[in-house]
Amino acid sequence: MFETIGAPELLIIGLIVIVLFGAGKVGKVGKELGTSVKEFRRAVRDEEDAPPQPAVTAPSPQPQYTVAQPGQAALPPAATQSSEPLRGPQLF
Repeated sequence: MFETIGAPELLIIGLIVIVLFGAGKVGKVGKELGTSVKEFRRAVRDEEDAPPQPAVTAPSPQPQYTVAQPGQAALPPAATQSSEPLRGPQLF
C-alpha cells in the first residue's frame, strides 16, 4: 500500500499538514516529539547502567512440628492450641 510513497508525495503531505495546522504548531509538536524521544533514550540508558537492586524479602518463620502420638496427626503448635476446626486454603 505504501510502497510507492516517494519524496514528492511526502512533500505534498508535509505542505498539507503545514497549511492545516500552521508552521508554529508543527514546529512545537516536532520539538516536543524530539524531547520525548531524548528523555526515553536517557531513561533506558540509565536503567541499563544501574546495578540490579537485590530483592528484599522477609524471612518466613518455619513452624515447629511435634511428634505425633499413635492415632494423631503431627500439627504445628499454633494448630494444636486453637479450638477452631482446621480448614483448607480459602480462595476468596
